[in-house]
Amino acid sequence: MNVADSQGNPVTGQAAAYQTGSGAWQALAPSGTGVYTFTVPSGETRYGVTINCPTGLQASSMKATTYQATTTEATVLKVSCPLAFSGSVAKVSGSYNLSAVAGTSLGLYSDTGQKSFSGATGPYETSSTLGGNRELVAIAKDVGGNYVGVKVIRSLNITAPIVVNINFTAADVFATGVVNDFSASVPTGFSPSFGSYFLSSSGAFTAFLDSTSATSGSYNKVPSTIPGDLHWVYASASGPGGRQVAQINVRANPATESFALPAPFPPSTTVAGAKLPTFPIGHLVSDPDFRGYAVLYLWEGLPGVTGGSSAIWQTFLSKGWIGSTTSYTLPDLTSLPGFGGAKPLSGEQASYILGAFLSNQGVATLLNSSPASLGYSSGLLHPLYPPRVDGTDVRWALLSGNFTVP
Repeated sequence: MNVADSQGNPVTGQAAAYQTGSGAWQALAPSGTGVYTFTVPSGETRYGVTINCPTGLQASSMKATTYQATTTEATVLKVSCPLAFSGSVAKVSGSYNLSAVAGTSLGLYSDTGQKSFSGATGPYETSSTLGGNRELVAIAKDVGGNYVGVKVIRSLNITAPIVVNINFTAADVFATGVVNDFSASVPTGFSPSFGSYFLSSSGAFTAFLDSTSATSGSYNKVPSTIPGDLHWVYASASGPGGRQVAQINVRANPATESFALPAPFPPSTTVAGAKLPTFPIGHLVSDPDFRGYAVLYLWEGLPGVTGGSSAIWQTFLSKGWIGSTTSYTLPDLTSLPGFGGAKPLSGEQASYILGAFLSNQGVATLLNSSPASLGYSSGLLHPLYPPRVDGTDVRWALLSGNFTVP
C-alpha cells in the first residue's frame, strides 16, 4: 500500500493498522516512506487497512482512511491524504484583465486551492507548489454570475515567487458539450442539476466550470486540452431526508454525455447513531456495476474538553468484502497506538455520508488510482471522488445525516 499527500508525494501516516479476515486489528509499521505491507494468510481473502493521515495536528486527531476489500479484488492500494502536504509552496501574483470576455470577477485555481477576486481588472495573489510544469486555471464570470471565459496558464516553472499576468482575449471562451435528458431517472420529489469541472494535467485539483438546475442542455468545457487533462461532467438529484443520487463521467474529450441516476436510498433507511455508528449496506448490491460502499464519518471536539478533537474518517467497503452482510459498524481502533482519537466523546456533534457505489471500473482501479481533490487545503471524500482515469463512470446513492453522540 502506498500513501501520498495531495500532490502525490509519499508520506508516512501518524499511525496505521490492519486486519485479516475477521481477526483483531493490529498496528502496522511502514516499510519505507509512505509504504506499508502486510500478509494475508493462505486460505483467507478478506482484509482491512487503516491509515491515520499526517495533517500537522495532534497525534490523537483522526484524519483517516480505511479500505476493506479482498485479495481477489485488489492487492495494491493507494491511499490519498488530501489534507497532508510534504512539499513547499511559493507565491504567484500579478494582474488580471477580463475585459475581452466581459468578465467582472475571477475564480483562480492552483494546485493548492481556489481564490476569488472581484472586478474586471485588478491584482491577484495565490500560491502554487514548487516545481516545473505547474498550471493555473482562470475562470471569468460576468455581472450576472454567468460563466463567460476560461484560460489555462501552463508550463509555469515555480522555484521561487513569480509574477504572472493573466490577460483574457476574445478567444478565451468556453467550448460546450451536451447533456442528454436524464429526467426519467430523477426520483419523484428530487431536485436535479448538472454541470462540469476541469481537472488540469499537472495538479490534483478541480476547477468548477458551471452548474444548472435542469435535466438536459449544454455544459462548459475547456476548448484546448493536452494529454492528462480531464473533465468531470456530472448529474445529480437531491431529495428529502438527506438523500442524493449522482453520476460523474470522467472524460478527456467530453461531448454528448448520458446519465442514468441510480435509485435513492428508501426513505425508511436509518443509521444507528453511536460513538461508532452502524450503517445499512444492502442498497444497490444486486446491480451488476455495484462495487461497494463508502462511509464518511466526521465529528467535532467539545470546546475545553481534553481528549476531544475534530475528526474525519473515510471508509471504503468492497463488494467482495461485504458479501452477504447487510450492516456495517465502524471498528474500534482506540486501543492501538496513534488511534486514541478514533472515537468521539459523548455529547460531540457527528455527521456522516453513506454512499452505495456503482462504476464501470473495478475495485482495483478505484482503490489504486489517484483521485482528484480540491487542493491540499480542502480535498476530501475519496473514494467518493472518482479516479483520474479517462472513461470512468461512477454512480452512487448517498444518505447524509447528523446526530449528537450518545
